[in-house]
Amino acid sequence: MLLRSLRIISFLSSGVLACSSVNAQALYMYIDGPGSCIFETNVSEPSVRAICRWTPPGSSQEWTIVAGDFNSVNSINVNHVAAWDGSTWQTLDKGFDKEAFCATVYDGKLVVGGSFYGTHPDATQGSVDLGFVAVWVHEENEPLNGQWKRLYDDSTAGSEFGVDSNVRGLTVHDGSLFACGDFIRVLNSTGSSDLLYRIGKWTKSNSTWNVGDWDQLSTGLDSVAHSIATHDGAVWVGGDFSAKLGKWTGSNWSTPGLSPSNNVRAVDAADSKLLVGTSGGDIYERVSGSWTTHTNIGGQVNVLSYWLGNIIAGGFISLPNSYGLGILRSGTWTDVDEGPGDIVWDISHNPDCTILIGGTWIATSTNVPTNALGIVQCLADFNRDCAVDFSDYLDFVDMFSIEDPSADVDQDGSITFFDYLDFVQAFSVGC
Repeated sequence: MLLRSLRIISFLSSGVLACSSVNAQALYMYIDGPGSCIFETNVSEPSVRAICRWTPPGSSQEWTIVAGDFNSVNSINVNHVAAWDGSTWQTLDKGFDKEAFCATVYDGKLVVGGSFYGTHPDATQGSVDLGFVAVWVHEENEPLNGQWKRLYDDSTAGSEFGVDSNVRGLTVHDGSLFACGDFIRVLNSTGSSDLLYRIGKWTKSNSTWNVGDWDQLSTGLDSVAHSIATHDGAVWVGGDFSAKLGKWTGSNWSTPGLSPSNNVRAVDAADSKLLVGTSGGDIYERVSGSWTTHTNIGGQVNVLSYWLGNIIAGGFISLPNSYGLGILRSGTWTDVDEGPGDIVWDISHNPDCTILIGGTWIATSTNVPTNALGIVQCLADFNRDCAVDFSDYLDFVDMFSIEDPSADVDQDGSITFFDYLDFVQAFSVGC
């Protein structure tokens, strides 16, 4: 049996990790047809484009927010954005009229950007114009009882709000919200408005949460910006513009110290480091002001992160069996078994040292759109403490000896010596 150290497991509405079917050679689980966490849309393939963790002010409940191109999850109409509390999926008002690309938290509030112009229309209230970016304003102590609101560009909440085209990335820096994308200016329903040129800064100005000011960053950017992040006291942005990577210091554009050879699609910050990925598979890492060029992964990189001491990349990945996900181990890219599907768009970390991935999935045989959200678990980290050590082996043996379901490594419904052999082999590989 060929066993890798990683597997994909489904994100279930019961809050329990399980699988619906297992490829015995790759330990990769697909969801085909009805089941938990099934996303549906009126296009050929549903997708989750963004994952955001949100704990509303004054609340101890953390919500997982997913946004993308889907109309429903588990037959609940959500329209491109949904909230998960660990046991159930919830709606956020009416959702949006088109796809959402990105999400972040600013001053305790959830902010989402995308290709949507307004809320999803309904028969009684129609649609509320938003302008490609929106903030969730909710009742106190009722985080899901709220409405999507515009980001106004003046103190009177008048005709200028949002932006005039797609918002593809959001980040927060120095008390302001930064957005990047295709847009040229602030949206104005009655006339001309402030120019931004594909990147802008919005700052809340008073106690009315969605009232503030949009500001241009110097002359902006000369083409589309795809990704944005905060790192080392600056805002970093990547895209199709001339420099491909930009660094905003707060008052001007500064030389980033790197000239990527291909357009940048991923800019992600974590652990005081910066990761940059391109449309051509180039991957760069910035640590303490110095850049390192890593092995080209092949294909387009949409998202980068660190996981259990390694760099993990998602996108249109060209590894032999990756299907969207790869891990850099000792300078070599390794596919994550058979991977999650066609495309990976976003990666988020779970408290138990697994990772949540959003993307575009298809079934193995029927080619029917299926799950767009999954969890990747390192088998060797059995106790999920973010380290592979002898305690994992001891914990597994304890569970194996009492035939606990967690010891069913090959997921065949029974605890046998093959599970022991599979775990030992995975443990020898590590994460």
